[in-house]
Parts: sequence; C-alpha cells; structure tokens
Amino acid sequence: MSHPGFTLVPMPDNGERRLYATWRNSDGLIRPVGVLTRRATTNGESYRFVYLKAAGIRHRDGAAEAVDSVQARDVLELADEPDNPVNQRAILVSTRTGHRVGWVPDCLLDTIHELTELDAAIQVTAEHVNPPTSPPHMRLLCRLQAPWPDGYEPLTGPDYQPIAS
Repeated sequence: MSHPGFTLVPMPDNGERRLYATWRNSDGLIRPVGVLTRRATTNGESYRFVYLKAAGIRHRDGAAEAVDSVQARDVLELADEPDNPVNQRAILVSTRTGHRVGWVPDCLLDTIHELTELDAAIQVTAEHVNPPTSPPHMRLLCRLQAPWPDGYEPLTGPDYQPIAS
C-alpha cells in the first residue's frame, strides 16, 4: 500500500506487529491500518502533516455523540490528561466547544509531547468523519499540522524500526 508523499509507519510491538496507516477507500470510509505522515515546505518552512484516528471513542462517555457533531475541517483541540488512569501521558482530543471526542493514539504521544516542548504551533482539524454506524475506532480521522524543526525526525526510536528488512 503506498501513496505519493505519504509514509507508512511500523507500529511498536504490542503483541501484534503491523503497519499502522490510515486509508480511505473509494467508498470514503476510513479503513483500519491510523498514522500517515507527509512533509511539505511553505515559504522555506518545513511542515509535517500527520493523519491519525481519534482513539478510545468507545471508552469515553459521550464521545460517540460528540463525534456526531464534528464536521470535516472543524478545528480540534489537544490537552494533556495527566490524571488518565491508563496512560499519564495521554492527550485528549476535544472540539472547540469542549466536547471530548477521544485521545491521540499512544504511538504519537512522544512526538506530540516533543513538538510541544519545542514550542511548535500544532494545529488539529477533523479530516473525515465516518457515520455513526461505523466502528467507534474508525469514526474520526484527524489531521495534525506542525512546523518541523530542522533535523527533527519523529517515529524513529527503537519501537519504530522496520518489521523486516
């Protein structure tokens, strides 16, 4: 599976190694397989676009209903959730009106925290919203855009090495 300008990212080993990439088929539905990245340069500044599926929608009360109100291109907000009982580094995804729609997938937490520490201006928008009949983990595709500091390479640690060479 390939697309010009996109990178497939191998996921950390959580018992089932697999490539994790978000893909929309011709029917417009998001298909399993959540992170695509693309690099772009505008006015000499390098940006990275990261496409991710909002995680944990079925685990947050009211999230599925909140996703129903989200439209493509809506601005979304990120907020640290240090009191999260599952992951203290969790980052919550919410609408601008404060409705919580899920979390950033664990595989991107280090990258987003690193960019935040570098004072990168991170922007998140809804890229695609699947209908309520879709599985919860496939409801909301988000697009994260951030300036990419020179020399910064995300998703390159030992957990992200190719499965096979």
